[in-house]
Amino acid sequence: MRDVTAVWIVERGGELLETRGVLVMERASFEEQERVIGEVLGHRSVRRCCVDATGLGMQLAERLVRRFGSYRVEGLTFTVGLKAELAGRLRMLAETGRIRIPVEDAIERDWHSLTRVVSRSGHVRYEADRAAGGHADRFWAAALAAHAAARHVGCGDGEYLTGGAARFARQGVW
Repeated sequence: MRDVTAVWIVERGGELLETRGVLVMERASFEEQERVIGEVLGHRSVRRCCVDATGLGMQLAERLVRRFGSYRVEGLTFTVGLKAELAGRLRMLAETGRIRIPVEDAIERDWHSLTRVVSRSGHVRYEADRAAGGHADRFWAAALAAHAAARHVGCGDGEYLTGGAARFARQGVW
C-alpha cells in the first residue's frame, strides 16, 4: 500500500490540544497535497503548520513556506533526534490527556503500528509495522501538529506602557 498524506489539525486551548480535523489523502499528487494544505492554511484561525520536509516532502514544504511564509509553515527534516522529540511530546500529551484524539480505527492502527526500537549499541529508531498499512502517517501528522502548537511563533500577549497621552492623540499627527 502506498503511503498516505495526513494532515492533523489541532486547536490549542491552554495546555489542551483539541483535534479539529484529520485529513487523509491517498495517492494524491503533490499539486493536490499543496492545494488541500493551502486551503487549510487559508483559514485565518490556522496559525502554524509543520510539514515533513524529508525526501520527497522537501519540495512541498519549500513551496508552502514560499507561499505562506516561514512564520506560518515550518519544514522539518526527520532525523532520529527529531523523531524522538516529536514522538516523546505526543506520547506525553496522550498519556496526560492533553490531546483529544478522534476515535477511529485507522488512527488507532496507525498509532499502534509505531514501535520504538533500541539497538544493541543504544541507538533509538522508530519503525512502523508495514503490514498495518503505512508509515504511521496519522501518528506523525499528529506529532507535527503538536510541534506546531508548542512552537507557535506570534506576537504573544501585548505589553502596554502608559505615561501620558499617546503621541498620535495630539492634534495634527494624522
